[in-house]
Amino acid sequence: MVAAGRYYTVAVSDGVLYVWGYGAYGGLGLGDDADRLAPVMVAVEAFGGYRVLMAACGDYHTLVV
Repeated sequence: MVAAGRYYTVAVSDGVLYVWGYGAYGGLGLGDDADRLAPVMVAVEAFGGYRVLMAACGDYHTLVV
């Protein structure tokens, strides 16, 4: 599944979250503020080891189940 926010995009594949786009203020959840032009996996540890089922985006936020 893929969802798009205002400045970034997320995808869920096999329980793993991938993010790319504008990374200002740590908005991609990767621990830095770099922009990403291609999908980057968010560490599974970010979710306590749980697999991601779905994600939704707003202008400046992402919700993950």
